Amino acid sequence: MASIVKLQTRITRDEGQKRVLRSVLNRVEALSTVQRKLFTLEDVSRFDVADFTKELVTDLVDSVGREDIRLTLDVHPLYVPAVKATPLALIVNELVGDAVRRGLSDGGGNIHVVVKRLNGHFLIRVEDTSIPVEVDVDTAEIGRILLETAARQVEAKIEKRIDGHRTSVDVTLLVDAQESEP
Repeated sequence: MASIVKLQTRITRDEGQKRVLRSVLNRVEALSTVQRKLFTLEDVSRFDVADFTKELVTDLVDSVGREDIRLTLDVHPLYVPAVKATPLALIVNELVGDAVRRGLSDGGGNIHVVVKRLNGHFLIRVEDTSIPVEVDVDTAEIGRILLETAARQVEAKIEKRIDGHRTSVDVTLLVDAQESEP
């Protein structure tokens, strides 16, 4: 799938269409990463969200090729049933992708990603500090829809806070103790 989208992106001349295709490619690659990880696990019933998040987020920020976007991670092993892997991958991808899109101004910015257990809940937090840039309305809308749909699939709650140049999004969901331990 990714190869087909890449080929279409290369031959498309319209910049708006290229932007949409790159957005689709980014999501296909995120899903590809989660599927590759699932197929290489010894225990395919459980999935470490922290390990996946570290790989996905690092690849996503590195692919932008900007030295002025600084990434920090606070991720701790946290296992969930494999059936939750794909929606959680989409959640991480949308949150970090949104932070990258908003942080592509001339001054860059900071992105901090947290994955940890918190009082019987599983927390994904993406915080960014940047001078926001105007984002494509269609890209933002599809991102919002994908985020909300994936959150419903895993019964997660989304809370977004904006304070000046700092945006913080928390996604929390209940996990059973036996699910979250290594």
